[in-house]
Amino acid sequence: MLWMLLSCGRSGDDSGATAARGDCNPVEDAHCLLPFPSDFYLEEDATTATGLRLAFGADSLPVNIDGVALDPVYLHEKDGFSPNSSMLAHLPGASVEGLLTWKDPAGYLDADVETVLLDAETGERIPHFVEREAAADPDRSLLMLRPLVSLGFSRQIVVGIRGLVDDADAPIAAPEGFTALRDGTTGEADLARQQRHYDDVVFPALEATGFARAELQLAWSLTTSSERNVTGRLDWMLADAREAVGESGPDYTLTEVTDADCTAGETIGRSIEGEMTVPLYLTDWQPGSLLTRDDTGMPLRNGTAEVPFTVRVPCSLLTDPRPGALLQYGHGLLGSRSEVESSYLGELANDNGYIVFAADWTGMKFADSGPITLSLITSPHLFSTVPERTMQGFVEFTMLADLMRGGLVDDAQLTVDGTALIDPEHLYFYGNSQGAVLGGAYSAMSPDIERAVLGVPGMPFSLLLTRAEGFQPFFQLLETMYEDWADITLMINLFQPLWDPGESGGWVHRMDRPVLMQAAIGDASVPTVGAHVLARSLGAGLAAPSPREVWGLESVPLPTERSVLVEFDYGITEPLESVPATDADRNPHNAPRYSQPGIAQIAAFLNTGVIEQTCDGACDPN
Repeated sequence: MLWMLLSCGRSGDDSGATAARGDCNPVEDAHCLLPFPSDFYLEEDATTATGLRLAFGADSLPVNIDGVALDPVYLHEKDGFSPNSSMLAHLPGASVEGLLTWKDPAGYLDADVETVLLDAETGERIPHFVEREAAADPDRSLLMLRPLVSLGFSRQIVVGIRGLVDDADAPIAAPEGFTALRDGTTGEADLARQQRHYDDVVFPALEATGFARAELQLAWSLTTSSERNVTGRLDWMLADAREAVGESGPDYTLTEVTDADCTAGETIGRSIEGEMTVPLYLTDWQPGSLLTRDDTGMPLRNGTAEVPFTVRVPCSLLTDPRPGALLQYGHGLLGSRSEVESSYLGELANDNGYIVFAADWTGMKFADSGPITLSLITSPHLFSTVPERTMQGFVEFTMLADLMRGGLVDDAQLTVDGTALIDPEHLYFYGNSQGAVLGGAYSAMSPDIERAVLGVPGMPFSLLLTRAEGFQPFFQLLETMYEDWADITLMINLFQPLWDPGESGGWVHRMDRPVLMQAAIGDASVPTVGAHVLARSLGAGLAAPSPREVWGLESVPLPTERSVLVEFDYGITEPLESVPATDADRNPHNAPRYSQPGIAQIAAFLNTGVIEQTCDGACDPN
């Protein structure tokens, strides 16, 4: 099938179209990139795992009001599109009323469904839902087909759309370019060079699943990137870092030790601040930096960085010395390791004898917020600094975990009367919000984490962003820089293949250990639709009894040793549209982690590997 795919993006098919490929795909003329993502923007490259590489022309990508276009330099390192891609089209006037929704997508298998995503090799339909970008002007709001599971690596996906109508129930006309392909009347070179691929791959795949060629309003195909392209850089960095520092972990210095009075009701008896020396794979450790690159595009070690960390020792271990399990914590959106000082974590550590430790998440810590904002204004291609610095952050988290299980085990500040307070055999991870979105990736890539708790998690970022309160200021900024909301929607989805190596979406396939996910229905910061996508992609179940059914998640009675999603119901109705959930009085984003049933469930799981029912029936705090 590869040669048929290449004829889509390169010259030389039966039509005789031999001119250089243009920058814009003429299949749908509402925007240069549409439909997106498309195999039209792939070129042959024998050096990649798929044999392909993304290739965007100089005039392909969005341009801001200052005339600055998104530079595709880092996109061109990708050998396919994101396995977490949403499919975008315009089809002006098409109503989404009655189409598949994220709450009820079961009809994706129906014979008369209007939209379909297919694995071209297997013919299997892929569950998805359909929406328009709610924040956009109605005449520039793109139609979005969003997969409800990861698409997988190195897969060719075929998209088909039929039967769409406007608000007056009148049929939507197919775009002129696609009509020519469908009816075999192509003349324009960039349509003609795609004709064979459509005739041999796209149309037959759709006809095999019941989508007749004559009834199609739009169709196209895309190919996802290889696993090596998504994970290869970081796999190499982690292996290289561990080889560089040795089994005991990196060198370190303790900079401050503060003891509290455990007889006065304190939960944390000793707080330790330190710095560790870790291998650096960025051009510079400061915010705004990118990964180093050798002649093949792979990173290389660029000296070292001094990375601060925090360790919290509970009173229960200090007053009754014994080895305690290690609990690594991942902080929230553009925050810091100081979140590890939260009272609920102190109680969790003290009650269960955990030593809790954390570092700032390089790439998405507080210091990164300024450069992220600046890149969106002046150099949008430098958004790559976010996932690439996050990859350095994964190295730093791994190095800190190695240090806690190595050099710090015998440190005087972590021993009492000759008894080591660290049990290096038990390492757990707990991340909340951003710490769960990134933590899903970190937990999957680490061979040493025994169990993971992901509080209010989700994936992928391109699905979460417009539904998240915390990103609204960034959208306000983008609205001042781009006159067309279609450009903003496309930018978000162009960023997803860059983001895959630095979030759960790129690593979910590697999760081979138990995971407890706790989500808050009505969460305005990390929408539960993202938690559902993560849980389905993990093969997790839905803890029962549950406040509601979640399509595609098997109901799993508690207790269980399976990975499950536990939903907490706060009586807030979640919108179908791509906007944050709203409630006049509250956002329940933080509520599960502070609830006694939530904390008890986490403790039981980390201690025993069993996820228990700690709520009185379904978790309904109302």
